Amino acid sequence: MPLGLLEVRRVRNIDFTRMEPGPSINVLAGDNGSGKTSLLEAIHILGVGKSFRTTQTKDIMRRNSQDFSVTGRYINTGGLATTVGIKRIQKGFEIKINGVTEKKVATLAKVFPLQCITADSHFGFLHSAKQRRATLDWGLFHVEPDFYEIWLRYRRLIKQRNAALKERASQRLLEALDKSLIPTAKSLNNFRLFYLDHLNSVLCDYGWIYSDSGATTLTLELLKGWGDGVSFEQALQKDRERDYQRGITHSGPHRADIVFRINNERMADFASNGQQKLGVIALCLAQMELLANTSGHRPLLLLDDISAELDQFHGAKLMKKLASLQLQVFATATDVSQVPLKHWPEARVFHVEQGTFLQEKIKAYA
Repeated sequence: MPLGLLEVRRVRNIDFTRMEPGPSINVLAGDNGSGKTSLLEAIHILGVGKSFRTTQTKDIMRRNSQDFSVTGRYINTGGLATTVGIKRIQKGFEIKINGVTEKKVATLAKVFPLQCITADSHFGFLHSAKQRRATLDWGLFHVEPDFYEIWLRYRRLIKQRNAALKERASQRLLEALDKSLIPTAKSLNNFRLFYLDHLNSVLCDYGWIYSDSGATTLTLELLKGWGDGVSFEQALQKDRERDYQRGITHSGPHRADIVFRINNERMADFASNGQQKLGVIALCLAQMELLANTSGHRPLLLLDDISAELDQFHGAKLMKKLASLQLQVFATATDVSQVPLKHWPEARVFHVEQGTFLQEKIKAYA
């Protein structure tokens, strides 16, 4: 579902802009500080309800402004349009889909899937188990309709169990909570295992990102969040005294992790920073390819400064692969020549200056 119309108001140095992106790649070219990344940030907010640059809402708003808003119109494969808007208000965000107010930010993500690759996006994945879980669950959210409700239920039950532990609740109450928690945890774990199996079947074909020989194999392994060789029930029983002492639940899908392997070796144990960056990019692309193949949705990809992310050789390989996936892409660069476009006949280029976006006349790019 490509983004066909975008309006941004009062986001950083963008006072107001209205643009009509193309369905394939859209290059935002301009000097540093011109507003390129601010536009990506606005699209990200429209897609997931938060910035990829900051957790402080006040930093997003244009100077001396009290609010900001982003509106987009998405066109599905049947030609039907969905209008989505998000506006910063005093007590949070106002979200509207086709004019109807929505309370949950998750409703934004359901309109269209979005991924973002920035100069430091791989750091969060490499150094945070929470981020790695979020990466896995992003894919599940978009391909498995029942996953989100199970995920919410599990979060609610863990919160209740941790509260009971902190209050030193009786063993009887804890056992009653566990009767609901255990099957929910098993369902969540099974969803992740099922998804990871399908994701690995796609990821295994991404060895080209390292070598044209195809000798490199990439795989992901799930660490479910409790010890091997024991059931979740046994893990809870084993941890009970420790759980009471610290007031938290030590085992469960909320402690799950994934291990990225290159040729069966843990990427974190030997790979250089550049190799790890390539691995995370490969994972991102594999997830979007799997989503497109299983759901028919066309994910949207944000690429911030590709020339800083990859050298010319790997950048060209990435662009060729992206073109074959038929994604909608927004890519920033200080000059359009930094983005290989020969595989994108429908490329659109927007020159950016002081928060203003001007579409360039269509021409062929080598």
